[in-house]
Amino acid sequence: MIRKSLARIGAAGAALAASGAALAQEAGVDVTSAVSTIESGTSAVTAIGGAALVVLAGAVVFKLVRRAM
Repeated sequence: MIRKSLARIGAAGAALAASGAALAQEAGVDVTSAVSTIESGTSAVTAIGGAALVVLAGAVVFKLVRRAM
């Protein structure tokens, strides 16, 4: 029973990969403007993510120091 389920999942995964590859080969959609928009926003996202990590690390260090006292 488990083998049949795994075989079905494998077959579905293979079909999904094949259809994805077929769709990816179609030309005609120009995505350069979307890609440039995403690339221009990466610096802001990086800055926000870095700030969030600094705040999180500061909270962890504060908690550890407070526990040690």
